[in-house]
Amino acid sequence: MKKIIEYIVITLFFCASLIYTKNITNVAKSNDPIMKNIKNVSDNYKIESVNAIVTDEDVIPGVNGCEIDIDKSYENMKKINEYTDKMLKYKDIIPEITITNIFDKYISNGNTKERNVSIVVYIKDNIDLVNNIVDVKLNVFLDSSILTNGKIDISQNKRIYNGGNNLKYDDVTIEWINDVIEDNYNRPKYCLNIDRNDDNLLLCARNKMHTISPKLVVTSINTYKIKESITNGNIIYFDENSIHKLNEIKDFLLKKGYNIVYLEELLSEDKCKK
Repeated sequence: MKKIIEYIVITLFFCASLIYTKNITNVAKSNDPIMKNIKNVSDNYKIESVNAIVTDEDVIPGVNGCEIDIDKSYENMKKINEYTDKMLKYKDIIPEITITNIFDKYISNGNTKERNVSIVVYIKDNIDLVNNIVDVKLNVFLDSSILTNGKIDISQNKRIYNGGNNLKYDDVTIEWINDVIEDNYNRPKYCLNIDRNDDNLLLCARNKMHTISPKLVVTSINTYKIKESITNGNIIYFDENSIHKLNEIKDFLLKKGYNIVYLEELLSEDKCKK
């Protein structure tokens, strides 16, 4: 019995020592000039989050907020034992409403806070139509007929996505095309739905894929109207019949100061530098 009491006393003493050491360390840390500087500037770097906008049919991405990760910033600066803004570390403030888990709505636009747009191309037959366009980031939705035999040669600056069977989707087509894309190109995150076929929307949602439904659809005769309509966050759509107009639209976008980015960049809610 005496031994048990001794063990209990020793254990209690050890725990008390740990708590005391931790408290002393926390006090020293809080009084460290580096920590004080980090806390003093933390409010200046905080950016509030913005909720995604959800309507009956559509969702527009929001923006993650951003704040200084005080502990990681402190640990980073202690390596050189001085404060510097360049070594600040950040963490996300996640909005209450985010597109991350919203798959049953159409995405027709990205966030409008930055001067970014994306170009989407649907290719059913002739892959050379996009391989000849080498100086612009493109999101290429390939028809199943093109991927029947597996990987094909794609020029640089392309992201490859699932174009279904003539823009119609079913579980089997989604599964095998996604496998080909993921094995050879990039993550197959998106479906394309120009006609807003709700059956396609729900099927893609069931497979945890966001459905892209661009409002700006380029034809051979409407480029002037398209140019007048372009704003921040737009997704601009071309098919094989209008792709010859792509360079004209691209030159217009660059002249007006737009950045042409991939869909995953346009729709990303993560704007917080790490």
